[in-house]
Amino acid sequence: MKPMRPLLPIALLLLLLVPVPVRPLDQEATDKIVRTIDDITLGQALSLATASILIYAILALYFRSAWVAVIAILPNALPVLIYFGVLGLSGVTLNIITSLLACIVLGIAVDDTIHFMVRFREQAAVLQDEKKAAVEALRIVSRPVASTNIALAAGFLALAVSGLRHMVEFAVLASVMLLLGWLIDMTFTPALCVGAGVTKKAER
Repeated sequence: MKPMRPLLPIALLLLLLVPVPVRPLDQEATDKIVRTIDDITLGQALSLATASILIYAILALYFRSAWVAVIAILPNALPVLIYFGVLGLSGVTLNIITSLLACIVLGIAVDDTIHFMVRFREQAAVLQDEKKAAVEALRIVSRPVASTNIALAAGFLALAVSGLRHMVEFAVLASVMLLLGWLIDMTFTPALCVGAGVTKKAER
């Protein structure tokens, strides 16, 4: 009986040449994915808009000044804008998990801003000098605010050991954005308060 080995290359060649049927992409599944992405994007826009309006209203009532509320909300918009820029540059998609981060960062950054601005206005009333008041307010709030943000960033960073890719992205982005928000509140916010004359315009 003749060996069958010479037939093996022919059989392999036929397998390569025979077209393999490819299942067409389910249009319904594609439409669901597109609708889900649209829903996440719309929900992100609505949640940020609602949070910003509510935060502005609360700040305006607390400080009794619409202008001071504007000054307080501006530094907190920067981390959110930078966050979406980082998403675009890094290629991280806006999914159900990462869509939560913008509102979290906004809420925590506003808290730091309120701490500084309350102390700033108190010191400005005592010292009658906004520059000295900003330095003194920073001296008072810098340590507790820094400790809080470092602890929160470390807590989020602990999630980076997760086996889920989206959770790791969330952990790293949350930690970086929290520290960035803290840095902006400790540098840009004092400069903005002094340059915009917050205490003078709030007295009018």
